[in-house]
Amino acid sequence: MGGVGKSVTAAAFARATETRRAFTDGVIWITIGQNPDPSSNLLLVGLAFGDEPGNYADLETALVHLPRVLADKVCLIVLDDVWNVTHAAPFINALGPRCRLLITTRDARKLLTTLERKALLRLEGKAPHH
Repeated sequence: MGGVGKSVTAAAFARATETRRAFTDGVIWITIGQNPDPSSNLLLVGLAFGDEPGNYADLETALVHLPRVLADKVCLIVLDDVWNVTHAAPFINALGPRCRLLITTRDARKLLTTLERKALLRLEGKAPHH
């Protein structure tokens, strides 16, 4: 459902003093939209942490490299306006143990169902299917 203030609420949370203090390596905001460019979005996160642009020359390289960059970070990544759960997957898979992801979407039910299924598979020691 559009126009109910999801992005405004997420922005207020991201700008809050307590949030900034909790995520000492920073808060990164990326608007995903209907037709995102995954490589460019992963590059934005990498650059925010001072990584080299060459590490994001193609999607496959970026998917391998970004988890290494985020491994020791304490950060919040906000993905705004996610239309399809597959658009969030590269970020979900790249998060370090102290990173968090905040997602705004018009279809939370589908997103939550997919994320819950992946979380349960991880708990059971099985790899999620993409």
